[in-house]
Amino acid sequence: MVQGIRHLWFMTAIMFAYLSTPILQWLSKYADWMFPILLVCVGVSYLVVPGYLVFAASWVFLYAIGYLYNHLNRKKIYDTGLLILETALIVMIAMDFDIVKSYFNPLNRVFHDVSGVFLVIIGIQVLTRIKIKNIPSIVELFDKYSFHIFIVHYFFVRGPFSLAHITTYIIVNILIIIAATFVATFLFVKLNNLANRLVFDKLLKN
Repeated sequence: MVQGIRHLWFMTAIMFAYLSTPILQWLSKYADWMFPILLVCVGVSYLVVPGYLVFAASWVFLYAIGYLYNHLNRKKIYDTGLLILETALIVMIAMDFDIVKSYFNPLNRVFHDVSGVFLVIIGIQVLTRIKIKNIPSIVELFDKYSFHIFIVHYFFVRGPFSLAHITTYIIVNILIIIAATFVATFLFVKLNNLANRLVFDKLLKN
C-alpha cells in the first residue's frame, strides 16, 4: 500500500506463479485431462471462496491455465468450446455493470479472468494465422523496454517522488514525467544488465 509502488503488486503474483511451475511441469504430461479438471476447480472456487481470496488465487489459476493450455494435444477442440463458453459468460456478466464495478465480487473476478483468457486465445488464433515477415523496429523497441518503463513510471506519478504537481502547468508536468521516466528507464536497464552479468553469468559459468 506504499504510494508510488502499488503498481508492482504483480511481482507477488509472478512469484507464486513461478513457485507452482515444477508442479505444472509434472502435470503437463497429463494436460489433456488435467486441463478440464483445472477449469472445473477454478469455476467452483469462484462460487465457494471469498472474493478477496479468489482474487489472489486467480494469479496462480490463470498461470496454470496458460501453462497447461500450451501443452494440450487437442487445442482445436478446447478452443471452440472455451470461446463459446467465455463469450456467453462475458455477455451475461457485462449485462449487470454493477458487478463489473464491484472489485471483490466473485463474478467480477470471473469477468476479468475469463476476458483475459478469451483475449489470449483470440490473440493466439489471429497471430498464428498472420504471416509476419518483419517486425517493425518501433514494436521491437517497445517490446524490449516496455517492462522497464512500466516498472519505473509510476514513481513519478504518485508518492514521494511524484512530479505531477511540480509546476502549475499540467502539460509541462506530463512532459517532465515522460522525460524522467525515460532517464530512469535508461539507468534501470543499465543496472539490470550489470546485475545479470555479475550474478547470473557467473552462475552459468559455474
